[in-house]
Amino acid sequence: LFRFMLQSGLVKLLSGDDSWWNLSALSFHFETQPLPTTLAWYANLMPEFFLQLGVVFTFIVELVIPFLILMPRRPRQVAALSIVVFQIMIFVTGSYNYFNLLTIALCLLLLDDQAYRSLIPRGLAPLLRQPLAAHKPSLRSAVPVTIALVYILLSSIILSVTGHRSQLSNTSRTVLSWAQPFHIANGYGLFAAMTKTRPEIIIEGSMDGRDWKAYELPFKPGAVNRAPVWATPHQPRLDWQLWFAALAPAERNPWFRELMHRLLMGSEPVLALFEVNPFPDDPPRFLRAGLYQYHFSSEPKRKKTGNWWTREFDHEFFPVIQLSVSKRQTIP
Repeated sequence: LFRFMLQSGLVKLLSGDDSWWNLSALSFHFETQPLPTTLAWYANLMPEFFLQLGVVFTFIVELVIPFLILMPRRPRQVAALSIVVFQIMIFVTGSYNYFNLLTIALCLLLLDDQAYRSLIPRGLAPLLRQPLAAHKPSLRSAVPVTIALVYILLSSIILSVTGHRSQLSNTSRTVLSWAQPFHIANGYGLFAAMTKTRPEIIIEGSMDGRDWKAYELPFKPGAVNRAPVWATPHQPRLDWQLWFAALAPAERNPWFRELMHRLLMGSEPVLALFEVNPFPDDPPRFLRAGLYQYHFSSEPKRKKTGNWWTREFDHEFFPVIQLSVSKRQTIP
């Protein structure tokens, strides 16, 4: 938990992204994160000063609070409370599967029995008074101690090169390459470089090449009048991957071509990933994908139109493709 939180803060400062240094990162984050929630729309309306305070709070939780984890009881409780509050704020404004829940679960290890006695129902309190069996040092104890030392060594190497991994010494590279298959220790870094825009891939089909209808995914932004959806703790893989795919040319995402072909073929498992299939009877003859720039709508505009988003066409992401009737078949 200590290394995860500390590295998450360090990568933000070492990435060279000006938005973290000038405290403007949250002015982009709520709108451009992969799967925002409805509360993210409201958070995005906060005055710039409060958004800057949010960045300061992020740095405090990720760069200062982790050191309280290594201290006695009271500071550890402060660390647990601070990290839990921070994770809840992320939890309600963005969908990151069970990431926040897992981090909160790790915070429970920072609390001792006395803290739990004040939290649990009085009827269950006697369970915490039962002493554990006395532990006697033995040769068996050497195994977890050895594993802990190896973990500390690997974690120290990774932490020491956070933000400049290319500066690893040959010895460190050898040690990490040896340990990599075991996944004992890994580097962490969330939102090191803040995404400043929100490109979205919109897939459209047509029967005649003139009248185009859009496919809708259950969680990814699509129709501008649909409110952002909360997906946690589910991880909608296709919705999530399309966010990353929109940040690069289609050629760098070969799986996207296969997705388009499967839609043309009427693959039922693929269609099941979509919330809206505009061609329920027969697959379309033509398919294309456009890239749009999305923005949260302003409060006056949402009240007037009911739209949560605004969007502008950017460019063609994937050209029009067609599948001849003779080649069309239902595939698994």
